[in-house]
Amino acid sequence: MTDSPALIRRYTSWQRIAGVTGAVGLVLSAIGFVVDRHQFFQSWLYGSLFWAGLSIGSLGLYLLHNVVGGNWGAIIRRFLEAAVKNIPFSGILLAPILFGIPAIYSWARPEAAHDPVVAHKFPYLNPGFFTIRFIGYFLIWTFFAYRLSSRSDLQDRTGDPGVQEKMRAFSAPSLLVFVLCATFGFFDWVMSLEPDWYSTIYGLMFLLGQVLVALSFCLILLVKSSEETPFREHLNTPLYHDLGNLMLA
Repeated sequence: MTDSPALIRRYTSWQRIAGVTGAVGLVLSAIGFVVDRHQFFQSWLYGSLFWAGLSIGSLGLYLLHNVVGGNWGAIIRRFLEAAVKNIPFSGILLAPILFGIPAIYSWARPEAAHDPVVAHKFPYLNPGFFTIRFIGYFLIWTFFAYRLSSRSDLQDRTGDPGVQEKMRAFSAPSLLVFVLCATFGFFDWVMSLEPDWYSTIYGLMFLLGQVLVALSFCLILLVKSSEETPFREHLNTPLYHDLGNLMLA
């Protein structure tokens, strides 16, 4: 597929709107940091995790499509590739929580030592190991994203069908690693907000929610672009049904 001038102009307009909105948001966030630092870090976790989830969920969809194939993923492939390239920026967006761990997580406060359940989890729930895991997750995801994107660019340039087979071979084990990293990531960032409570399925459920958000976002872009070249020539009712069925599943 080639990008049409109309699509490029539309996306450029959206970028400008997003840039202005982001600038206003940063100013308001700075004011919030000064007024109530504790609430700022909690709100930052909520907001940044939602937007980071778009890229994280897109990586899951991208890996899944490379493994199983299908027209449903081919039509949103460029959206997914653009989203996964934002993963390092998503890590930067989420990183401020590392400076406010005690403000967000009760297990990082001195009084947590008096809770026997939380104290038992200290080898895992401590600021140092939390930070190491955070960096590790995003380094792994960034490697996956850019390795696959470079292979996709190579396939576009050469038309070599063997590149897709290499992408499939790389994506199958990467999908397993991705699910494990995302599961533990959401354990760390969200479930540990209540350190006395735990659920073995929580991380996977949260990940599926991020995948659903990413798929929904891609569908919004697809509908917005449906009258433009090249999407107009490839979209049809069965394809929309396939994407709708995937969302339902």
